[in-house]
Amino acid sequence: DLPPTMPIPAVRRRSRPDAVLVGVCHPGEGRPVRMGGEADPVPEEIDPRAVAITLALVERGARHVDLLTRHRGGQRIASTRDGSLRLVLDDVAGLVVDADLRGLGAELLAELRAGKVGLSVGFVPERGGHRMVWTPDYRRQIRRVYAGELRHIALVRSSEGRGPVYPRAVARLAAGVDAAAVRVARAAAIRDALR
Repeated sequence: DLPPTMPIPAVRRRSRPDAVLVGVCHPGEGRPVRMGGEADPVPEEIDPRAVAITLALVERGARHVDLLTRHRGGQRIASTRDGSLRLVLDDVAGLVVDADLRGLGAELLAELRAGKVGLSVGFVPERGGHRMVWTPDYRRQIRRVYAGELRHIALVRSSEGRGPVYPRAVARLAAGVDAAAVRVARAAAIRDALR
């Protein structure tokens, strides 16, 4: 069974999208990364509720988040500003994404269909919004991020030699653009991310 999930807001589509991307951004532990002035990279885990403040601002229209084709210099392909990007927090999986896609190149669509694209968050932890914690087996420590600002979400393409920091991050295309197909794809993405 899947964990309870907050409902994703109703779709306000202006026109029929070419495809709908669904995904999960930061489930579980990520690869080691550097933060601030740290000398060595440290594995990190983003708390599922770490972006709750950003999402509350998005809901009120005071903040917008974009889905980009890559982190640096990426093209905006969906946005909360026009309703083509919808974000919700799952209590276990973390940030869940639905995005209406239009006008993507055939190569990128083929990579999405083949499962060769991940999701990554452009995220800045708040000062004091993280701390080092022991893993359940007490063999090592990881950085646990409790609060931060979500700036954007980016596609990470394996064809560019990169993978998401969170290896279990999932991005996939729904089998169709109707609500039922999107619900099925979203449930499968959450299930896959939690494996």
